[in-house]
Amino acid sequence: MYKGRDARLLFDLTRIYAGRYDRRPMAPASLPTKIRFDSFELDVTSGELRKGVNRLRLQPQPFRVLLLLIERTGQVVTREEIQRCLWKDSAVEFQKILDHSGIVWNCWTGALAHLGVARANALEARTSQGADADAARVRALAAYKDFLTLWKDADPDVPILKQAKSEYAKLR
Repeated sequence: MYKGRDARLLFDLTRIYAGRYDRRPMAPASLPTKIRFDSFELDVTSGELRKGVNRLRLQPQPFRVLLLLIERTGQVVTREEIQRCLWKDSAVEFQKILDHSGIVWNCWTGALAHLGVARANALEARTSQGADADAARVRALAAYKDFLTLWKDADPDVPILKQAKSEYAKLR
């Protein structure tokens, strides 16, 4: 049974996980295969967190956050850095949906994929600097325009549409 700080760590890690992502652990090649901290051992190759005989297979997002915190031990990690760590591949994944030959451009899946691309690029624009931020902002604006064009005849009170319009306005 985990207690105190250990239980809080595991609770925080499980709260972070939301959504379906690639199930393979994504550890940098520079890390050792097993990392020990406090009374824990993290198996980087399997994505398992161990404490004594207890094992917990981490989902990809908590695994990424834990690796980020281990890599930056003793340093402050900002919310933006954690968001970038968790969402860095999301624009690519949403774009794969749009590029799939079975997706019709005006179906709900395609429309929401445009919104996903827009949000991922908007996050990249907020957490990057210089030319990278500018390029991400341009990509986000284009994706928001695509989404809003597809939903131009939708009920204006639909919450996701209202939220997308608000996000687009802030980005402009």
